[in-house]
Amino acid sequence: MAIEGNQIEVVKQALKDQQLEPEDITDEVERLTNSGDLETVALRYHKALIKKGALNLQQMEQKAAQELKRKAADKEQYNQNVKQVIQDKVKAKEYDGIPINPKLASELHDFLVTDKWRLPSGETLTDFDRAILELKKPENHAQKVKIGLLLKTMEKDPTLSTIIKAGVTKKSDQLFSDLVKQKKEVKQSSVANDKPATSWFK
Repeated sequence: MAIEGNQIEVVKQALKDQQLEPEDITDEVERLTNSGDLETVALRYHKALIKKGALNLQQMEQKAAQELKRKAADKEQYNQNVKQVIQDKVKAKEYDGIPINPKLASELHDFLVTDKWRLPSGETLTDFDRAILELKKPENHAQKVKIGLLLKTMEKDPTLSTIIKAGVTKKSDQLFSDLVKQKKEVKQSSVANDKPATSWFK
């Protein structure tokens, strides 16, 4: 704090923290410099700034610790929810018409909750999180549209019953078409068999 330039910066920052106007700050610094009180006032403000900085740092550390704790609690809640949903659906052997068995359930659980990837920021990702990020690549845009369509459908139809009905209708139509075809074939076969037999003897 022996350097005048540093003293001026400390005083300016302290006055700025007091929400003084820029021109008032300039006038006060000039007054302190002319009166020879700049160093004394700067030392006093410097102590206050150090104390305030330490307090800010402590608050930031506390906030970061609380955020980490919140994220850990959110992740634990997520893991429990996923586990419970999967267990319930395995018991039912299906999830809204989608078959699910213990092997698939285990793979699904791993896909959704196990962190296997790390971003440069340090954030960890599951295979599911990575798959979502991969959808941003141009070669995956068609798949992204399909997933988007599913999500939009689920907004109005959470059980995807319209898709199931469409699948059943398509299958029913195919079965009906096959039955009609078989019936025609049987009819043609019986007509062919009803022709009078030609005798070998005349």
